[in-house]
Amino acid sequence: MRFPPGFSLDEKDAEGRAKITSKAVIYEVTLLDYTERMDMEANMMLYKQTLTKANKREFELPNQDLDEIMANMKVWQVKDDQSEEVLLQWDKHEATMMQVESLAFAKAIGSMKRLEKTKFQVNRMYWLDEEDFGDENLSKFLKDTAWDKNKDLHVEVELLKLIKVEDWYNDKTAIMKTLRKGKGRSPYADSDIWLRMKIEVNGQEIYSNYPTDNDKPVEE
Repeated sequence: MRFPPGFSLDEKDAEGRAKITSKAVIYEVTLLDYTERMDMEANMMLYKQTLTKANKREFELPNQDLDEIMANMKVWQVKDDQSEEVLLQWDKHEATMMQVESLAFAKAIGSMKRLEKTKFQVNRMYWLDEEDFGDENLSKFLKDTAWDKNKDLHVEVELLKLIKVEDWYNDKTAIMKTLRKGKGRSPYADSDIWLRMKIEVNGQEIYSNYPTDNDKPVEE
């Protein structure tokens, strides 16, 4: 930022310093753009920067153990010579959130919506400070990589698909997967409804009234 002519904070310019400390200087600023970074836990441990926002109608998050995701992900560290050391790369990788063993990665991915693309920075104290954090499963998640525990982690994730999974009775006897969200409200109890249904028993289809000439997955 530059001061107007005649104003200065330079110790050698006594007159300029006198002006800057005795008169009001008004600046008019126009914000052209900005990069938003969010401190997710308000402790400088996990930063989030959204690169591509999800559709405004998206609100669901993969924040339950049984939720199923498909994602692209790149994990890297910055070496002493400022080059990147890529540790892990996902390409349309499918997993449940239970399989994302690391606490830091589960929190990061669990904050995203469908088709969102986001960059995260994980402070090295997240695993070094075992008393307050102690992400003990991170070693399993990054096993067989060149992970340097004394450097921060950088992560870029694109959430391609999300299937919400509900365990109705919390005992895995009745599981509901929402393959594609509906629109509008639910029908009343006395309403007539028309639906498509497919029933499988032990992997064998015993009934379906879906059209056979459409190979596109229901969730798409």
